Amino acid sequence: LYGLRASYRGSVTKILSLNAGLDAEVNDARLRRNGSITTPAREGDLRVFGQVPEDRTNADEWKVVTAGLAPFAELDAALLEGRLHVTPGVRFDPYFVSVSRKTPVAGETPGVGSFRQDAALDPRLALRWQASDRLALRGAYGKYHQLPSAEDLSAVFGNPLLPASSGDHFVFGSELKVLTKTALETTAFLTLSDDLAMRNPIAAPKLAEALLPVGDGRSYGVQFLLRQELSHRVAGWVSYAISRSERRDTETSPWRPSDYDQTHVLSAVGRVDLGKGWEVGARARWSSGFPRTAVIGALYDSRR
Repeated sequence: LYGLRASYRGSVTKILSLNAGLDAEVNDARLRRNGSITTPAREGDLRVFGQVPEDRTNADEWKVVTAGLAPFAELDAALLEGRLHVTPGVRFDPYFVSVSRKTPVAGETPGVGSFRQDAALDPRLALRWQASDRLALRGAYGKYHQLPSAEDLSAVFGNPLLPASSGDHFVFGSELKVLTKTALETTAFLTLSDDLAMRNPIAAPKLAEALLPVGDGRSYGVQFLLRQELSHRVAGWVSYAISRSERRDTETSPWRPSDYDQTHVLSAVGRVDLGKGWEVGARARWSSGFPRTAVIGALYDSRR
């Protein structure tokens, strides 16, 4: 994985500043897989703990090269004597995906690869308003794209023609100064995703279509964070988030909890400055478990 980021930040006028740059990334992957076509399980697969892998096995060896060169820019306008900041931005992301095979190996059939190029335009907007000396309000929207993982571009276990998935992110929040060095931050968020790679529901899918870009996702919730800056040699924060992460396998499927949904997450971090350059800290995290489908029936196979 090769990456390069260059950026420039400077003032355009007294109230306007510019942040612009370029992101370059190249991912050169060599992959080999051998085993059950359903192991490891993907998000959304119906499974239970200790389930025996399916008897159907296969193997594949493939290469994937992805590259992108994305210029980006954002303007920060400080209005109302600096109390209101309006920050529009945009990212233009042309990329290409090269896969060594777009069909599985069959006898002496020569390997035919896949090369495709596309571009994504991602607008962004952020607002921050210092309503008073103690209260700040903020909101943001952003469009994001993500290329499929190299593991999913196998002609046997995945789909070499998977497109990039996309998401719309919305964030609204506030920051209240409770005391001089104590602040309470509240953040509400919503994320909408589409073109997610899902396992093909057909028992015998078409060639090189074990995965299809038909999934949708949504996540929403709110987080509260109480932060204590360093005071009397003590600093730390406590946060609590309540959220829901849902998926649907197709546009007509009902929404269901994501395999990675955690409704409640409580975190705490603290540190103490002992002096003479020494610090000691601790971190704790508690969360509700991942959703699991109850077993409503079972069959005993005495031969295995």
